[in-house]
Amino acid sequence: MSITFLFSRYWFNPDRLVKILLSICLVCFLMQTAPAQNYLPVARLFGIEDGLPHRQVNSVAQDRYGFIWVATNAGVARFDGLRFRIFNKADNGLRTDTISRILEDAVGRLWLISAKHPEWNQVNIASVDVLDPMNGHVIPLEEYIEDKPPVPLQSFLYNGIRFASDQSGAGRVKPGALFFGTQNPGGWVSWHPDEGWKRIAVPSIPNLLPLLITPEGGMLAQDCDATSFRCTLVELDAGGKVLRTFRGADGRDLGVLAGGGEKSVFATEPAPAGDGVLMYWEIKPGAEKTRLSLPVPRNRLPQWSRLWLVEVEPGAVWLSDYEIFDRQGKILLDLLAQFPTVNNKTARAYLRDRNGGIWLANDFGLELIEIKKDHFRRFLFDENARTGSAVACRGMVQNGKSLWVNSEAPFGGLQRIDLSTGLASPDKPLLGSCYALGPDSSGNIWSGQIGTVLSLVKIDPQSGRILTKFPLIHGVSWCVFPVDRDHLWVGQEGGLILLDSETGQLSSPDTRDFPELDKATVLYIAPDHSGMIWLCTSRGFYKMTPKGKIIGRFWSGGQGDNWLPCENLYHFLRRPGRCFLARYRRQGFAALGYENG
Repeated sequence: MSITFLFSRYWFNPDRLVKILLSICLVCFLMQTAPAQNYLPVARLFGIEDGLPHRQVNSVAQDRYGFIWVATNAGVARFDGLRFRIFNKADNGLRTDTISRILEDAVGRLWLISAKHPEWNQVNIASVDVLDPMNGHVIPLEEYIEDKPPVPLQSFLYNGIRFASDQSGAGRVKPGALFFGTQNPGGWVSWHPDEGWKRIAVPSIPNLLPLLITPEGGMLAQDCDATSFRCTLVELDAGGKVLRTFRGADGRDLGVLAGGGEKSVFATEPAPAGDGVLMYWEIKPGAEKTRLSLPVPRNRLPQWSRLWLVEVEPGAVWLSDYEIFDRQGKILLDLLAQFPTVNNKTARAYLRDRNGGIWLANDFGLELIEIKKDHFRRFLFDENARTGSAVACRGMVQNGKSLWVNSEAPFGGLQRIDLSTGLASPDKPLLGSCYALGPDSSGNIWSGQIGTVLSLVKIDPQSGRILTKFPLIHGVSWCVFPVDRDHLWVGQEGGLILLDSETGQLSSPDTRDFPELDKATVLYIAPDHSGMIWLCTSRGFYKMTPKGKIIGRFWSGGQGDNWLPCENLYHFLRRPGRCFLARYRRQGFAALGYENG
């Protein structure tokens, strides 16, 4: 016999292991019968202590290899999922460490764009360095591209678009083409290694900021008047002709939100009442703007340019600031309540990576928000219960389309849940606080009950009627294990007993060689693949014959093959030739081989 001890402070916590094992068994059934009911968020903030070169992050991008690139005021950093690698002026020859934007071109080079702000509402490119991500070499744009751009770099608006469509045909844009809005006159400039520079001038728009390339090779763009500071949205064809203009009511501004949908732009507009309420709009190429049915934040009007909106599920679920909304505007999640350090009002730029993660370039670091569907269906769930005040479930048994659940005081008891509706019946638990729960060989449900008298109760799983009640004398019952139609092993605080359900007679196993078992708490009983019965107890791991004779004990005081590095065993998982024992008090778990008995 061989014993291996596996130790971990966190992942191999036995309480957590048992919960995971039980949850996996339950969810495998529930995922087939019930749709997702909720979303699970995870938020993490990366700062200087995690390896960022500067706390202010200006933009974030993902390259074709999956790496996340971060533009900061102290160079750029590449994140591989574990650590950051920094590229800067001193070590790599960048012309400046203040990087505003990162774009990947068609051949995989990264354009590191530095912007300056000579006056209000003007954003110019100061310089562009091209970084080869494979070897870290930096090349000035003037050396990387021999042909000069059709307009001076000082006329470029630094926000660009990398269009990654793989569609082909007339009017289509080649994948990897980079776009830059221009000013005085407006329009855009594009570059692709196969086509070089191209320019589309739009004299009627002094400052044009590209937002989205249309399927026809045109553009959705933002037009901001440098004098009045009023912003409208326009749709243009591939030649720069204005097809549509999108404005707010009575000439009000439309503020473009960071994020957007897969093929649309989200915008905000102050409500006519002027009470600080914002309306949300979705703008798609070839269509008029559409009002989004989303709750709108109040008292945020001065910060409307800091708002952002992302489609978590196309057309169905949105994420804005700290909250997730469904199509009807119901708040599904409040991120701020779960992650108090989230500060999305300082977000500067946004990226949705290929795995659905949402990255925010923040004034205080780099934030990652991952939102996954919760495929677990909740039962007996009190969303208003505070941590530590909910009812603890102590056992569960599935019987057809019903799930029987035992829970403890103060509102505990035995309840039956209809898995097709999720409703519990009866409204009040059948019994008081319960622990042990299990079926017998006939399909009846057995439950331990803690009341004025400790007892074991037999219940008809169809009607929920109590069939029989047996008083117990050895303390609280923690587990039951059916032997045959008329007999049950019952694990208690005071050892192990055998119940004859026909006569009510109680008997004990043969513990002459292991008398300490009579004072142990028996927490779990199950057979191995050979039919031998094993007991997880507060005093070690015991082996018992089917007829009730204890023939082995494994514990911390054992010698040779009977040594086990832990006691207070809570559960075990069977595998051919080996079982895994869950330690009860956060000290790992052990793997025990029993090939030779």
